Amino acid sequence: MELTIQNLTEHIQQLTDVISQQNSAFDWSSAISAACSLISLIAIALLLIERKEKKRPYLQVSFELLRSSLVCIVIRNVGEVPAKLTELNFNKDFVNQLPELGRKHTEDRKDLNISIY
Repeated sequence: MELTIQNLTEHIQQLTDVISQQNSAFDWSSAISAACSLISLIAIALLLIERKEKKRPYLQVSFELLRSSLVCIVIRNVGEVPAKLTELNFNKDFVNQLPELGRKHTEDRKDLNISIY
């Protein structure tokens, strides 16, 4: 096979066509790699958010009947870290429904420093 200028120009033209086709085609491997990286970052962010939420107290407040006329407010911490109770406020509508003696005990408490484990 002789190399002439015409053959050389044809080969160069074929080579440029192949290169342009490869460059214009969509690179699926890069797209898949980018999508996997994005999914991994989202998963890491969700795990960090979940871990942060576990590092806070979870409080449950309930009323327990001790006797027929004695009710106790119970505050439980079911989280993994201690809670610090600094203030206790009661709803005025709730307080107004209580007898006079009960109203006295439900005054709002300020400047508390109670740790609940």
